[in-house]
Amino acid sequence: MRRIVAVFVGIVLVGLCPSAATAQDSELAALAAQVQAMQATITAQAQQMAVQSVQIATLLENGQIQMALVEDSGSPYTTSAGTDALGSNEAGGKNNSAFGYKAIEDNTEGDNNTATGANAIRENTGGEANTATGYQALYSNNTGHYNAAI
Repeated sequence: MRRIVAVFVGIVLVGLCPSAATAQDSELAALAAQVQAMQATITAQAQQMAVQSVQIATLLENGQIQMALVEDSGSPYTTSAGTDALGSNEAGGKNNSAFGYKAIEDNTEGDNNTATGANAIRENTGGEANTATGYQALYSNNTGHYNAAI
């Protein structure tokens, strides 16, 4: 009698529970649909980025925009961030760092200058080892050396 009850209980339980395989198949199908949707989104974004990359390259080439951050890995070892920062810097101006709109813009030969702020050390042409922080700090310094302004 025990065997019959055990078999009967097993049949009832199987009949009451949905198949585990069916539930897993549904979950896998839903996940597959999500993956396909994500792949389509990624493909569309990659295509959009490719178009934008071409547009940016064209604008740079035509001079309509310029790089926001420029860092020379070789001489003259300068770093700049901002429109026209170190705009006139030539090979003679070495180790200069300019951060801000037109910071150290006119520099042609001055070395070791650091400017942070719009128009800081803007008119410097040959001054060396100057440090300026703030809007128009050392704006008119042309050839002065070893100045600091805040």
